[in-house]
Amino acid sequence: MSTRYKSGILALGLAAALAGCSGSGGDVKAVLGGVSGATDRTSKGEPRVTDLQGRTTRVSNAGNDTWRVDTGDYDKDWDNGDVSSTPGNVTVYTKGAGRDVLRVDEDSLDHARFGSWLRTSGPEGTGTAEEAGGFVVSTSGLRGDDIPGQGTATYAGTVEGNYLNATGAERLTGTMRASADFSDKTVSTTLDVRSDSVSDTIASGLARIDTDTALGTRVGKFETNAATSANGFAGRLGGSFFGSNAKEIGGTFDLRQNDERYIGAFGGD
Repeated sequence: MSTRYKSGILALGLAAALAGCSGSGGDVKAVLGGVSGATDRTSKGEPRVTDLQGRTTRVSNAGNDTWRVDTGDYDKDWDNGDVSSTPGNVTVYTKGAGRDVLRVDEDSLDHARFGSWLRTSGPEGTGTAEEAGGFVVSTSGLRGDDIPGQGTATYAGTVEGNYLNATGAERLTGTMRASADFSDKTVSTTLDVRSDSVSDTIASGLARIDTDTALGTRVGKFETNAATSANGFAGRLGGSFFGSNAKEIGGTFDLRQNDERYIGAFGGD
């Protein structure tokens, strides 16, 4: 992250925005859409990508050993024995003859992990998509004074997700860049995405940064329902800042055009 004119920190009152979450590391990790462990720190309207059926999805990680996606109907675990490849910072987990795929960027950020999951109708990841979604896992909670009260910041990072159409699914990757204005409390995000079949640019437009520190509300979250792409896709994009002084950014996106869909997550610093 690069910063300019950051001369002050906004004091917002409450010492912790996420109940029971302080510091970094540990086995209990807050997730956009749910948490692992007994303490519920999920707030209504939290930015996240739901699955293809529109269900509320819980993604959790227990001690960096087991990842779980639980939609209620679809409940799948991946562990270290399911690792199939490690392209760059991404770890790819597969199960069920390759029908169930989890991809997690586990190394590029200090305070968050992000990725996507996919289940297809055919073996080795072929056929139509039956389940898909994106997520961000935070390894540390934010206090109100972790979000700057003025100045600007720029971020750069990567994208992990899926491009879906009526006949199949392809891995969607790319780069992200974001600009935050903490004085105006706005952020804009641009994702340059690509798969075997598409190349596109997703723009969030200006989204409002929420600095409400009420219990159960994620400090520094943002969300828009008006994200668009150069190829005509439209939908949701949202996320949060992570780390002291808003060091990192991460979020999810879900854009559609007819029977095509971009769905996944991004992160950067």
